[in-house]
Amino acid sequence: AGIRGAIAETERMAESESVFLPRQFSNPDNAAAHRFGTAREILNELPGGAVDAIVSGVGTGGTLVGLYRGFCDAGCRVTPVHARPVEWTASQDAECCSFSARIPGVVESVSEIFSESALPGLATVEVRGDEAFETTRRLMAKGFPVGPSSGLNYRAAQLLAQREDLRDAVIVTMF
Repeated sequence: AGIRGAIAETERMAESESVFLPRQFSNPDNAAAHRFGTAREILNELPGGAVDAIVSGVGTGGTLVGLYRGFCDAGCRVTPVHARPVEWTASQDAECCSFSARIPGVVESVSEIFSESALPGLATVEVRGDEAFETTRRLMAKGFPVGPSSGLNYRAAQLLAQREDLRDAVIVTMF
């Protein structure tokens, strides 16, 4: 039943059983964890402590929104970039990465997150499925135990880095 079915089943379980349901698609703590945790960790590790762009596929939206806000809080003039998969085939396991870009309206809170007020200047880099999966294979060959969403993010960051105005930019993405 796909992601909709998974969400419906967890909601059903939460009503009838003793389970914890984090509601990651609508829980503001999702983005807050990246804003107040992950972003600070990244900035502490970067020489100069500045980020020019954050590139991420969109599942729940929490990573991109949270990191963007965390980097802005630290004074970075950062561009948020949506790594959008295109031309995925049914046989390719996309791990739900950027499912909202492939299936509009699946989770309403994801669309609400991507408003101009939440992510001003949001850019999009489209990555073909074959490019994302080849990138995933190359990352795995280098010892990174990653899946297709990481290949998507890394390839989008590589494409972004090829832009003339971003050749010397600090671009962050997530595996």
